[in-house]
Amino acid sequence: MRFLLWRSGSLPWRLAPFLDYAAEELHFLQKVGGGYIFVHRYLLEHFAAMETDDGTRPATPVE
Repeated sequence: MRFLLWRSGSLPWRLAPFLDYAAEELHFLQKVGGGYIFVHRYLLEHFAAMETDDGTRPATPVE
């Protein structure tokens, strides 16, 4: 799965350093245990609402 996401350009190959950079330098994410969470709810909602390259929207999670 990781290879396919990298190949399609959806994720960088070195994902952990990218997430660490987003958490430590950009302050978009917060490292919690072994995972990451968005610092601001509005930022999460913004990325969730973005359209994909083919003009479709990803499925929205049910709350």
